[in-house]
Order: sequence, then C-alpha cells, then structure tokens
Amino acid sequence: RVLELGTFCGYGTLWLAHAARHAGARRDARPPLVVTVDRDAHAAAVARAHFADAPRDAFAPIEVVELDTADFLGAPLEAYCRDAPFDLVYLDADKRGYARAVDRILDADALAPGGLIVADNTLWKGTLPDFETAAVSISDDEARALAAQRRAAARRAARDC
Repeated sequence: RVLELGTFCGYGTLWLAHAARHAGARRDARPPLVVTVDRDAHAAAVARAHFADAPRDAFAPIEVVELDTADFLGAPLEAYCRDAPFDLVYLDADKRGYARAVDRILDADALAPGGLIVADNTLWKGTLPDFETAAVSISDDEARALAAQRRAAARRAARDC
C-alpha cells in the first residue's frame, strides 16, 4: 500500500502503482493500492486521464483524492489506515509542511512496520539547506523554512523509527 501526497500529472503515481502491483504479487500480502492526494482539481483530472489509459493488469488500483494535504492528514488518513497502514509514503506536496506530515503519519500509525517515508524536493538550489555549512543565503526565508522542516522531520523519524 502506497500513499502519495502530491499527484500533479500522475506520472510518478503510475511508477508507484506499477511497483506496488508487482511487489504485492511476489509476496503473500494484502491487495496493493495506491492512494494519491492533490488539492488541484485540474491536476487530478489530468492524472485520472493518464490512469484510464494505463493497462489495468500492469498497475495496482489507484484512488485519487482531491483534497489539501493538511486536510487529508486528519480523518481521511485515519479512514484509509483503518484496515492496514501504508508501506510507503511519498511526500511531494506542501514542502513547508513535511515535518507536520511526518508527525501526523507517525501519530496516526499510518506507516507499516518497516515502511518508508520518502520526501521529494528536500534540496534547495541544489544543496541541503543546513545553514551551519550550506552555501545558500541565510536571508532566504523559504530555504530557512525548508531547513527547519527537514531537521524537525529527521529528528522525529530518528526518535520514533
């Protein structure tokens, strides 16, 4: 089971669904599922069109949820995890909210034992935004916010996982 936060056009979602389909077929596991969340109705529609064109037998089922990430991380996340947690959570939306997303995922027991949280776009201008050593200007508010989010998420993951 895969949770993707940030769908865009669905290209990455199809790769995740392909891997989930084949990984589930190799082991005695619950049926594979990819849940992808995006707040942009147009992006979700484009992704759905791509999913409709994909051969069904090659991909795990994909459920598209049109909702803001912060809103999804409440009751909808809990509902999806009622039967089973996710094996992989892929963060690719609300970059400033990564630490909150990690907190919520872990607090909701939404990650299976041995599961992975993968965060995209953790680099800023090609570097890790760690201001003790990075070459990124400290006056860059967005880079500072990303650095704080990355450090908070890493601390939480190290403590709880």
